Parts: sequence; C-alpha cells; structure tokens
Amino acid sequence: RVRFQKGDAAHLAFPDETFEAAVSNFVFHEVRTQPDKREVVREALRVVKKGGCFAFQDLFEKESLYGDMTDIPHVERQGFIPRYVQAPWMLSDVGLLYGRK
Repeated sequence: RVRFQKGDAAHLAFPDETFEAAVSNFVFHEVRTQPDKREVVREALRVVKKGGCFAFQDLFEKESLYGDMTDIPHVERQGFIPRYVQAPWMLSDVGLLYGRK
C-alpha cells in the first residue's frame, strides 16, 4: 500500500491533515520553489493529522537558511546533534525537529 507521487514539497497536493505521520531527511533545504525554508516545514506539518507524529532532519542550525525556528507550530523538541560528534564536512548545522501535532 505504498505509492510514490512526484510533486513540490513547498506546495503539497494533499488536503490538510491527510497523514498520520511525516518524515523528511535533508529535503527542505533543497526546495527551490520556496526561499523561506520555514514555510516548507509549515507545509509538511499542514498535511499531518492532529495527533500525528513528525520527524524532520535538515540543516536547521544554518541561520542563513532557517532563521529563527521558534515560531514553527507543534514542534515539541528541537534536538540538535552535539558539536563534539559533528564533522565539519558532514554533520555541521544539522538539526532534528520532531513532535506530535
């Protein structure tokens, strides 16, 4: 019961609260159709049902891309990878947003 659908992550072709869960792994910063990456996060949250879960990993610590993330609704936690395990070429600026809507 899996179906792949090509689309634009900035403008998802689904009604509000369609899915029980949403997961994204390093997609938001690549979306070229929306310069404000916080709006891409909000769009992903829009399609999650009330009570549904989400986990998004991206370059959330990169202020030039995401600015202030404290105004994103429904984010219960912002867990970031500790600096001591980050490699400058791989894990720098990585963050994890997760919670229940």
